[in-house]
Amino acid sequence: MRAQQRTEREEVWRDAEADALRLDSDRRHREEVETKRRVDQGGLEDKEREDFDHALADFNEAIRLDPKDAVAYTNRGGVYYEQKDYNRAFADFNETIRFDPKYAHAYMRRGNVYFVQKDYDRALADYDEAIRLDPKYALAYQNRGNAKRAKGDSKGGDGDLAEAARLDSSVNK
Repeated sequence: MRAQQRTEREEVWRDAEADALRLDSDRRHREEVETKRRVDQGGLEDKEREDFDHALADFNEAIRLDPKDAVAYTNRGGVYYEQKDYNRAFADFNETIRFDPKYAHAYMRRGNVYFVQKDYDRALADYDEAIRLDPKYALAYQNRGNAKRAKGDSKGGDGDLAEAARLDSSVNK
């Protein structure tokens, strides 16, 4: 009888220890998620203020906390793009697409890199993909319209620009 009680007691302690470990793990995970959210938000605010060094530090930290965070790579790529460091921007947008191939914004941003490099065919392919993934993505229509115009397709460009304006009245024609 005592051996059975001891075994039951040991089992209860093992279960209690496992529950405590699970709770501690859940708490640490929540803290990491909250820290990452604060870091991402801080990076976006820094980018908005054009404080690119701090924005990069924040996005680097977000990537350190979650090395497969597609949004953090896209945000960091956006900072590199603003700094005209197109190679690093391109690399980050590629990482985003690798981690989340259905993230339309990454294709649109990578298309912007191609556009500034005057590689209009690749820019168009990325804008097409962004629109395929998100048919109501006004900015992708606007950028595709500009790429079509740059290639000499005024009619196609004007059509995309009109669609962009229809989807979002704040988009410039």
